[in-house]
Amino acid sequence: MKGIAGIVYPDVFQVDHLIFPMLDVLKSGSDTDRDIHTYNNIQIGTVDKKLAVNEKKTIIGGFDGTIYNLTALHQELEKNGYRFITDDPTEVLVHAYELWGAKFVDKIEGDFAIMILDPLKERILLARDRIGKKPLYWYHNNNHFIFGSQLKSLLATGLIPQAPAPDAISSYFYFGYTPQDLTPIQNVSKLLPGHLLQYNFNQSKTIEPYWSYSSYFENLSLKHPNTLSKLLATKLGDAVKGQMPSNREIGCF
Repeated sequence: MKGIAGIVYPDVFQVDHLIFPMLDVLKSGSDTDRDIHTYNNIQIGTVDKKLAVNEKKTIIGGFDGTIYNLTALHQELEKNGYRFITDDPTEVLVHAYELWGAKFVDKIEGDFAIMILDPLKERILLARDRIGKKPLYWYHNNNHFIFGSQLKSLLATGLIPQAPAPDAISSYFYFGYTPQDLTPIQNVSKLLPGHLLQYNFNQSKTIEPYWSYSSYFENLSLKHPNTLSKLLATKLGDAVKGQMPSNREIGCF
């Protein structure tokens, strides 16, 4: 299993290395590698993918998922003077954040859960893909801020009371899923698809959408139906082409 996780402790003297059980749960007993970074009272980590750091060692990033337009991003960043040490997608994301700031998520196509630690700007950014294929959970009280790819990774810290959330559970029995940002555990939330969470080192946070499906219907198109049909075919072709792996053969059934 792959995933990301992180925890912010009240202060540097109370760091308890709870990132280890969080990542162990994500590993699910496999031999998958994990990578951990500690900055003062903050610990972040990944399973199966390495963390990436920029050349100045001022930005640390990790992600779970797949980036479809990785080649295009790589080329655009190279044109802006960035050089790459590895072919790791996480390094591309770190440089993308370095160049475009929080707006870097607008450039990314794929399914992903991303974390960026930026000590200079004193913040952690969490982003989830537009459709929500990759999950991302978070919890915040007066002492800790905790996040992870799986709900069980947050519970592995032992810091979250495992009190059931009646609204979420009743919604699950009625709809067959938990809507919005609800989870079965009280005070634990899902980051909604197409949203960006910014946690500041002063313990404040903001959650904002960076993409909305409904925005495509705000303006009526005056194009002829035949033109729209051709445009749709082009968009579908580009979408399929963007997700085709370049390093192996493709079959169709």
